Amino acid sequence: MRIFWLTAGLAAFLMQFSGHASAGLEFCNETSATRSVAIAYSENKRWTSEGWWIVKSGECKTVVKGDLKQRYYYYRATTRGVTFKGAGYFFCTDPKPFTIIGDEDCKGRGYDRLNFRKIDTGKSAKSFKLTLTGKATAPKVKAPGTYGEPATVTGTFRGCRTQYDTEFCEIEGREWVYVVPRDKRTPPDLYQSLEAIAVGRTVTIEGDIVGFGDVTADIVARTVTPGAAQSPTQSQGALLQGAWRSLDDGQSQIRFENGRYFSYYNGDLLESGTYAFADTCGVGNTPSLIVTIAGDPEPFCYGLVGLDENSLEMIYVARGNTLSYERAGP
Repeated sequence: MRIFWLTAGLAAFLMQFSGHASAGLEFCNETSATRSVAIAYSENKRWTSEGWWIVKSGECKTVVKGDLKQRYYYYRATTRGVTFKGAGYFFCTDPKPFTIIGDEDCKGRGYDRLNFRKIDTGKSAKSFKLTLTGKATAPKVKAPGTYGEPATVTGTFRGCRTQYDTEFCEIEGREWVYVVPRDKRTPPDLYQSLEAIAVGRTVTIEGDIVGFGDVTADIVARTVTPGAAQSPTQSQGALLQGAWRSLDDGQSQIRFENGRYFSYYNGDLLESGTYAFADTCGVGNTPSLIVTIAGDPEPFCYGLVGLDENSLEMIYVARGNTLSYERAGP
C-alpha cells in the first residue's frame, strides 16, 4: 500500500479568463498514475455526489461544464493502491459510475461513505482548474505469511463494532465469519476503508489468518477490495415498501420505507433503523436484508425467501427461525 499526498490547496489555481477560455471545473493530472475523480456539491439545498471521471497522467478533463454555479466543490482523486487523504468532508459514493442525491444515510442506502477534500473556486469564478501533483512513497509492506497463514477471503460485509473494548470489522464468508481486529498489524488506512463500506456489500480481503474461534477466523488485512453494490430489482424493492403484519402475532408490525426500517407493537414504535439488500448472508444463495437498528452496533441478517404483493417470508439467520408476514398497508 502506497501513501499518496495531493497538494490540493497549493496546486489548485484560479484560471485567468479570456475570450477563448472554457468555463467549468477542470482537473489536470500531473502525477505519474491515472486518477479516478469524484466530486460533490450543493445545489438547491441538496447535496449531490458524482463519479467517476478517469483522468490519465498528463491529461486534463472537465467534470463540470458551463459556468460554475457554486463557489465550493468537493473531490476525491484516487488510484488503486494509493490512499487519498481527505479533509473531513464525507459524501456517498459507489465503485461504479454514480450520481447520488443526498449525503445522508449512505450505508443504509447501500452506498459507501468516503472522505473528500474542499475546493474554493472564489466568489465569482466561472471556471476553475485543479492540478493534481505529488509523488508516491512506498512504506514497508509486510510480506504474506508475516503474521499467519496467507489467505484471500470474500464475503458479505457485516459492519464494524466495539465489544469488550475491542474494535473489529466482520465479513461473513461461506464457512467462517472473518474478523479484522483494529490493531497495529492492519494499517490504519485499510481499517478506515473497511469502516466506509456499506453493510451488505461484498468485500475481498487479502491477509494472514492469525486464529480461529468456533465460527470465526481472525485475519490481519493487507488489502481491502469492495465489490460492486448489490441491489435488488426495481420490482423487488418496490414490493418490500410499506407495512407488514406478523402472522404469529397480529399486534406486531414492521415497515420498510426507502431505506428506513421501523418496528411496531400494538401501534407503538419499538425501534427504528436502516436496511440494505445483500447478495447473501448465510442462507445459501438467497437474497438477504441487513437491518441496522439505531443504537445497536451489530446488524441483523435476514434471508429473503419469499416476497410478493401480499406476503413476506424471511429467515432470521442468527436463530434459523422463519418469520412470516402479510401486507398491512402502504
